[in-house]
Amino acid sequence: MITFIPAWRGETTNNVSSDDLIGQIKAFMFSDTEYQILVSNYMPNLRYFLHKYGLLESNYWNLFDELQGFSEVSQRKIEISDLRLDKNLSYFYTPFNILGYRNGKKIVAIRVGDAGQVAEVFHYQNEVLKLVDVYDDRGILSSQKEFTNGQLHVTKYLDKNGIWIFQERAKDGEIQVNVVHPHGLSLKRYETLGKLRQELIEARLQKLSSDDQIIISVTDQNVNFLRKTAFIKQMTLSIFRDRLSLAQKDSKRVSDLVKNAHNVIVDRRKTFDDVVEVLGHQDNIYQISPYDTRFKLGISNELKEEIIYFDSANITELTFKTAMQEMIEFIIKEKGIDNSKREFKIIIRHLNGSEIKLKGIVGGIFNEMYPDEYELISQLSPKAGENTLDETVVEALDEKVQVIMQTMNQIEFFTLNSDDELFKILEGARLIIDMSDDPDLFTQIAAISAGIPQINSVDNEYVLDQKNGLILPSITELKNGLSYYLNELKHWQEAQVYAAKQIKKYSGNELKKQLLQIVAGQDNG
Repeated sequence: MITFIPAWRGETTNNVSSDDLIGQIKAFMFSDTEYQILVSNYMPNLRYFLHKYGLLESNYWNLFDELQGFSEVSQRKIEISDLRLDKNLSYFYTPFNILGYRNGKKIVAIRVGDAGQVAEVFHYQNEVLKLVDVYDDRGILSSQKEFTNGQLHVTKYLDKNGIWIFQERAKDGEIQVNVVHPHGLSLKRYETLGKLRQELIEARLQKLSSDDQIIISVTDQNVNFLRKTAFIKQMTLSIFRDRLSLAQKDSKRVSDLVKNAHNVIVDRRKTFDDVVEVLGHQDNIYQISPYDTRFKLGISNELKEEIIYFDSANITELTFKTAMQEMIEFIIKEKGIDNSKREFKIIIRHLNGSEIKLKGIVGGIFNEMYPDEYELISQLSPKAGENTLDETVVEALDEKVQVIMQTMNQIEFFTLNSDDELFKILEGARLIIDMSDDPDLFTQIAAISAGIPQINSVDNEYVLDQKNGLILPSITELKNGLSYYLNELKHWQEAQVYAAKQIKKYSGNELKKQLLQIVAGQDNG
């Protein structure tokens, strides 16, 4: 049997899959290979997290469910009336919160989860936060955070009867166990919550046979545990992105860990090179994709609109500006050739909180490149309360002004909220552009699945120059890259054909085979 121990915390980086083991677990879900997932972090939203990533039907064991006695608890819906709040409150509803006031003062704030369930209830006294009730996604009161003068003082973790099992002190992280209700914990105090979790993880692993294998995500938080665990020889360590510090000062502890482990897997060539640079060459380090090609080919060739997906999440403002200048200039030139009827759209993925700044940069680009036309367009912008200009006004404009206006209106900004949202956008995308120093791996695999050419600025194992994409070291070459794929159907079709060949290489079945070879100690090539 294979036991997966992921580093899930119920969070994602930029709202897409951010853990190395999600794709690998999916590869085993519908196979004959016996597996289990050991979820060791406190995740009151675990069921929704698993549902979001298609893992709800997986074979998982939750450490905190076991500790708190929630394993057999059924789902129940929490209503405001169940919260025993002051009956004299006036409620105001927002998309994600329900606010309760009395005599103009905020008494309570109820945070609503993704599925409309009660997630947290914030209690205020004289408008100063005093207590937060945390409900898990089955409607159980799971923990309580107590505040002093508005500052977190202690977090109490509860059993199904609402009795605290242990409490975590905010100032130093020390754990105090309720000696009357210890729920099997062996000590009265633990230095940290991590130490408590380690005790329970070790106890769970004791149930494994010597032939069973463990694949565990390595983080800065669990390195010391891994150095001490008796199961290190059964462990394949997964090193992923920036989750583990590989600074020189950490090299000794990581090096010892790698040498003692059964094997090590990394997510990409860059991570492999970083590990080798710090630790030196190790025979037990393998590179394997953390994601599988489980998606269908895109339909962009059926659409009139040519959609360019531009990932700006991890690039500088200067790179963003230069890339946008290249794309805008290309589009306006193409639309102006012989009254071209081509339609383009640029969909820009950005980080939370950056949209206003990026829109300002884009507006500045149009103003710099086409000052006269931009001034006229600004004057013609819809008045307050209007969504669009009158068609007769637009038709009377100079052709160049019309083209520039159309281009401005076909630039969209968005942040990713889920993997499914990315797949939906990529389904119609004609081209993907990611000019960061470390292209988003999840998007790269999704692009291969959909057969979409990609343009990157750095050499990497997932995009091969003039095969399924282009490697353009200089951002000023981007216009040529756009022309290569958007003006030359042959090149686009060649990229799609090559990507289709890659789909098998990164399929879930292939990923499972590679993992089985690695944990069995065989060379995966």
